[in-house]
Amino acid sequence: MAFLAGGLHFLNLGGTVGMDRSRWKRVSPSHPCPICGHIRWCTVSQDAACCMRVESQKPARNDGWIHLLNDEILHEWKSVPVVKDPGRTDRKMDALWRPRAKRWRDQGRSEVGRLALQIGVRVSALNELRTGWDGKAWTFPERNGEGLIVGVTRRFEDGKKLCAKGSRRGLTYSPAWPRVSGTILIVEGASDVAAGITLGLVTIGRPSNRGGRDMLETT
Repeated sequence: MAFLAGGLHFLNLGGTVGMDRSRWKRVSPSHPCPICGHIRWCTVSQDAACCMRVESQKPARNDGWIHLLNDEILHEWKSVPVVKDPGRTDRKMDALWRPRAKRWRDQGRSEVGRLALQIGVRVSALNELRTGWDGKAWTFPERNGEGLIVGVTRRFEDGKKLCAKGSRRGLTYSPAWPRVSGTILIVEGASDVAAGITLGLVTIGRPSNRGGRDMLETT
């Protein structure tokens, strides 16, 4: 059965979604995926993204998943190149993102409690992760193996998660964890890390089920 979604032509094939490839543009270092932040594999059309890493309720025939995007996200994706210097070092990324993460953390202290109730974790666990609020979404710093902040992920009220514009994917963990002894639990995503901390576990979050391996080896 064929149907239209915001001007895009999809084909429903046994529960999967087929795509008209002529309408889709592949992501790049200057315009990474608005869903997972990766610079390869994913594609974006006029009001949707086909992400190869983050699942949705609309699986695509190419093994990815369809995510419908709002006008604001699409405007950011189309308007300005996100990474002008693909070779930017982690230290330079830290100089860019650390002050932003701190500002959002400071202005979001009254908002962290709402997220704690929503996902069922302690406020102290979110505070350990330096969770903030940028006015539209909760923010989580992502770090390399040395603790440098290389980007920020955003969690919206409806549960959707996106990378902040210009971010590089990293690990989610408490800056205090190297001073804590015990078994280290490796999970996926910030909310799982917060849940682990709530349970008293030393927890590190990967950006995806396959991502962050090189950073884990140097953490």
